[in-house]
Amino acid sequence: MACAFLALALRRDNPAFAALIALTGSVLIFFMIVPRFGAALEMIRLITDNLGSGAAYVTTVLKIIGIAYAAEFGAGICADAGETGLAQRVELAGKILILAAAAPVVLTLLRQVLTVL
Repeated sequence: MACAFLALALRRDNPAFAALIALTGSVLIFFMIVPRFGAALEMIRLITDNLGSGAAYVTTVLKIIGIAYAAEFGAGICADAGETGLAQRVELAGKILILAAAAPVVLTLLRQVLTVL
């Protein structure tokens, strides 16, 4: 919150410095949540161990989630820097990457539906 208020106060007089403060705040938040990844990864490992052959789908879903978070983070940084056009392109690239990552799951689902029909 402090970084957001500081960036907001400086945005009018020094927009480049305000963008750097916002980026610094984002990086600090990221490093604050990194220790929580261990518990989440352990939970995911337990789920994949119990799924057997369905573990590949969990991997695909995790890739999609990672792509979505990375694209949102990148687009947010671009938007904070005043580059809304670039932010939109980052979001579009994320959506295309998600589509590409989900393609094998969609194809498997379509094959299953066609075998029933």
